[in-house]
Amino acid sequence: MKRNGFTLIELLAGLLLTTLFVTIATSIYMTGFKQGEDTKRDVSLQQEANYIATLLRKEYLSKNEYNETTTYNLTVYADRIVLNGVTVSDKYDYSAEIQFKDGIYETNQEVIVNSMASVMIKLTIINGNDSYTLRTTLSRGV
Repeated sequence: MKRNGFTLIELLAGLLLTTLFVTIATSIYMTGFKQGEDTKRDVSLQQEANYIATLLRKEYLSKNEYNETTTYNLTVYADRIVLNGVTVSDKYDYSAEIQFKDGIYETNQEVIVNSMASVMIKLTIINGNDSYTLRTTLSRGV
């Protein structure tokens, strides 16, 4: 007896295998896409932190004089960071703890920094549920 076509069982088995393959492929794609987006957000926060740290370090070390009169103003607000009256970053939310001359300054407090003493900065950059914390010490050494 000669058969033309497929039986119902063969069609259902083929449909089941195709559905299983498509489901697994879609799941792998969506997981990879989500991880890529998470990584992009993390890298963006890290780049912003490195940019801010570079500006602070550059300002701290830019003064040729090493005395009490060489100062700069730093204020970290919840929505921006201001260095010498100029906003250097306003893309995210910020939280800061700056330790300078036996005092601890937090978000919304202006710090007048001079180049004689070291400055310890803990800056947290927040973007929704993601955050990145930068801890750095600015010091000229002796």
